[in-house]
Amino acid sequence: MARGLIWFACALACLSVIGVDLARANTLSQIFGNSQATCQGLLSGNIDLISDSLADARMSMIGQFWKAKFQERGWEFGELKITHYSKFVVTPQGVASDGVSYNPNEKTVLLDRNFFRDRVALFGPGNDALLTFFLSHEIGHHIQNVRGILLRVLMGANTPELYNYFWNRIENQADCLAGVFFHYLWRQGLVSADQIADVRIRIQYSGDDAQLLFRLKNGLGNQNMGHPHGNSQERLRWFDTGLNAGDMNVCEPFAQHVLI
Repeated sequence: MARGLIWFACALACLSVIGVDLARANTLSQIFGNSQATCQGLLSGNIDLISDSLADARMSMIGQFWKAKFQERGWEFGELKITHYSKFVVTPQGVASDGVSYNPNEKTVLLDRNFFRDRVALFGPGNDALLTFFLSHEIGHHIQNVRGILLRVLMGANTPELYNYFWNRIENQADCLAGVFFHYLWRQGLVSADQIADVRIRIQYSGDDAQLLFRLKNGLGNQNMGHPHGNSQERLRWFDTGLNAGDMNVCEPFAQHVLI
């Protein structure tokens, strides 16, 4: 079924390449990505071309939303890039692990193709709100980066305890900013209540407590878990805060206002 959805999406993309006037073409391009790249992927059987195009489209949609918000405040959003890789990519900060991450020095979101492909297979193109959440969260880190939040906050982290405390709050804020974008998607009719419910469930499974339990159950131990992202209730609470308000002003998990 999922593969059929992918081929259906690609067929629509090919129609747009040859000039067929599709209803709501703008929405389709936002969902399915660059139609020419998607069509080329279909014709060549290159699933990476298809998945890269779909991810690029989501990145573009999220980026356009935040650029407009920044312009309203007279802020500079800066350049935001995405790097697609398979399994791993070497950066000045080391080797990126599987999944989605953000490199603040290069202002780049790093996306593992396998991570994305698995989620397209599970949810189908245009119905993968979960991937949109992951990308929105990482773009939240870009917002923190260009606003100088990452540097200002972490400069005060002169002990391991403070480092973990501040990183927890940084991740809380990124979850909240992702919620703000999902508020926009909901108002525009681009995401359903069921999709938001799926995202909320996945957020709960992404909490530090849930991740630790998973690792212990699978004999992986508690090593190399990275910096804290917040427990399940924290992550869900901050996502819901942004989702319900639709305003970045509410995304202030720090003792002092650092975003606005």
